[in-house]
Amino acid sequence: MNKIKPKVCREMNYVFHILSVSKCGYDNEYGKKYMHLHLPEDLKILKDNEFLLTIKGGEHIGALYGLILWAATKPDTEAKDVYMFLNQLFDTGDIDFISWKYYNILTGDKDNLVENDDDLKALISESDLSDLKDGLRASYHNQLQYKSQIVAITDVMIRNYDIFINKVWDESKETLLIYANTIQDIFETDDITHKLENIVGVSLESDFIPSFVNSIDDGAEALDMHPEVIFGIGRDFNKAKLFIAHEYVILLLKNALKNTPAFSSEIFTYYDNIEALAEFYLEQVTDEKGILWKSLNHLKDFYEKRYNENSNITASELFIKAVENYSIE
Repeated sequence: MNKIKPKVCREMNYVFHILSVSKCGYDNEYGKKYMHLHLPEDLKILKDNEFLLTIKGGEHIGALYGLILWAATKPDTEAKDVYMFLNQLFDTGDIDFISWKYYNILTGDKDNLVENDDDLKALISESDLSDLKDGLRASYHNQLQYKSQIVAITDVMIRNYDIFINKVWDESKETLLIYANTIQDIFETDDITHKLENIVGVSLESDFIPSFVNSIDDGAEALDMHPEVIFGIGRDFNKAKLFIAHEYVILLLKNALKNTPAFSSEIFTYYDNIEALAEFYLEQVTDEKGILWKSLNHLKDFYEKRYNENSNITASELFIKAVENYSIE
């Protein structure tokens, strides 16, 4: 059964819209088309913090990249509201105020209205309230060195949200939905996920969710925001299918290689080995060569030789043999 379930998220599209128009990690026709909608001084604030806000596969993850995208992942919540929470948290540092003011956003509780501290104390136990505040306090102190940047960046994200909603989103949504629905149809008529699980030797317990945005041409994509992975729509459908399937293998390998150092804290150490192994498995089930990473052919050839010698060799055994045979730069 197909486990790839595409989606289109308005909030995630806003985040990458604003990164694109400010040329933060992306410099493309989309950004040029919509740049005029935003104040130059707002775009400059983002551009000045580009290193903190962007990611480059295998090389760099900005310190605030995850925080800014996190705002788009809260179910049934506008990203603007989450940015308001972040803005006030880092502007004031007032944990008691933030706890009740943004309780509904923090917990996802849509049923109970909290308008003051007494409402909050009446709603949850003293222990749960302490845990909530401890979590906020830890988040605040972990990013405290970036306090001024977070306040300035979230100010921009708040000011520009309605511009995107009112002047961009309706036009973008139609194109995105057509693309996502076509990708869905392709995977529903193809058993590639089942084949990949068989050859890697592990399976996913949940669906794999490609989340499509239309603003990230010529920049980083296949961005993991568990349980979603962010993809652009600039490829033809066959290439898109292969690219998404490649990332599906990466997720399988996180399980298959869990007893190896592959996905250790030094996240870029084994980047080439992992990408090549994913590519190798994908080529085995598609009979297409050089799908994404031609520069890693030496590693793919190594994996293929070992696999041909013993088709029962596991993913972790292949990975370890490659690490032993190729020095890590």
